[in-house]
Amino acid sequence: MFFCLSQKFKILSILILFWISVQSKAQNLIPNGDFEIYSELPTSYRQLDRAIGWNNTNGIYGEGAQGSPDYFHTDHNFFNWNQYAPIHPASGKGEIGLATTLHLQENFREYIATQLDSTLIPGRKYYLSFYLSNGRNEDYTSGSNNLGFHFSKDSLTQVTTNPISVIPQIRMNQIVYHYDYWKKYEFIFSLTDSADYVTIGNFYTDEQTKYSENGNGGVYYFFDKLELVSYNPPLKIIGDSVICRGEDVELKAINDRTFLWVEKSQPTKIISAEASIIVSPTENTEYLVYSNEDTVLFKLYVTDPPFEVNLGKDTTLCRSDEIILDATIHSSQHGTTFYKWQDDSVVPKLAVKKPGIYVVEVENSGCTVKDTIQVSFRSCTPWLEMPNVFTPNDDGFNDTFIPIQMVNVMEGRLRVFNRWGHLVFETSELSTGWDGNTFSSGIYYWKLQYTGDNHQTGDAVGQVTLLRR
Repeated sequence: MFFCLSQKFKILSILILFWISVQSKAQNLIPNGDFEIYSELPTSYRQLDRAIGWNNTNGIYGEGAQGSPDYFHTDHNFFNWNQYAPIHPASGKGEIGLATTLHLQENFREYIATQLDSTLIPGRKYYLSFYLSNGRNEDYTSGSNNLGFHFSKDSLTQVTTNPISVIPQIRMNQIVYHYDYWKKYEFIFSLTDSADYVTIGNFYTDEQTKYSENGNGGVYYFFDKLELVSYNPPLKIIGDSVICRGEDVELKAINDRTFLWVEKSQPTKIISAEASIIVSPTENTEYLVYSNEDTVLFKLYVTDPPFEVNLGKDTTLCRSDEIILDATIHSSQHGTTFYKWQDDSVVPKLAVKKPGIYVVEVENSGCTVKDTIQVSFRSCTPWLEMPNVFTPNDDGFNDTFIPIQMVNVMEGRLRVFNRWGHLVFETSELSTGWDGNTFSSGIYYWKLQYTGDNHQTGDAVGQVTLLRR
């Protein structure tokens, strides 16, 4: 990948900003999520509107209101004598309570809602957490499932105390009941559509809702410390951290969408802007990955294989021959050794009778070593042709009795006899032959015993005329 000069300066600026952005904390998109900020202290029930940013979906507040959640704050003595007996907030001084069902009124629902500080983007992951409790309530002693969070582009409207007929993106399928203690819940989610509002409550009918046993009165929950942030799991590099010299490895960066790879020793030289890279360093190397939110260091260690594999040099054999390729390693290494040939054989030795390129991979002690050999075959049948006349007159032409042609003959023994059967010459140097010196013209008889390249033996006999001119 190539970068122009202006791009490089821009990239370096971004890298510096990365270090700063890592230190910043993600913004909570739920305003007043701990209910600390108020327009007035709550003095009675049904005063959710006093918690800045929060509202009741049916728009009804105050004395006698139906389906209106409650706001509690420890700075007013109302907190200590209300009938719902809330426990102290999970943090700070404020909390909200709402009834999600009422046994005396079918399908009774209360909801709390707020406009988010920023639009939720489809496909992006978000992290939601909150604290939940049933307080010390003696009138509402049930727990239920179906408590949910619905994110929407527009605010939802409830008709008096009726359920809002939407499907929440987050739904608690289990029955939840925590008497006199808080429990933190956490969710990671993404949306298919953008959203600017969140509404909290039970969006299902009584018939669709399950309740804890021996409960009565209804289900009432306290909420505190709601937090919604863009989910940014820590940048991480996955891949083998130790490789053997000569091997390559794929390193992959995850948990972000934008990456810049560099070697720590050359921080301004961009290796890649892809999510993964394949590297084959020859020495220990440290890599840095910069993303939108973080910077991470990855150390890659390079070791020498503790063994060698040697199949030998490329070779050519006779067609009838066979070679045993031996990949057995001989070392002091412990552990199991694994062998794999190009034909998926898993034995240390392979018998070869056909031509081809043979490859073996041997693994031991976390290292894999590979070697390759090419084996060829040829015809090795021995064959030779002897002259029937020679003229030892030192004219440089046909002066010696030697084979005219000799193919695939590895060694031989030539003997020459006169017409009475007496041995007159013998040699194992076929290329030197018989010079005929001191012998008169005439017919001589010869016998040749030879061994071919394929170790096949044979005999040849004939006669030759020695002419002197």
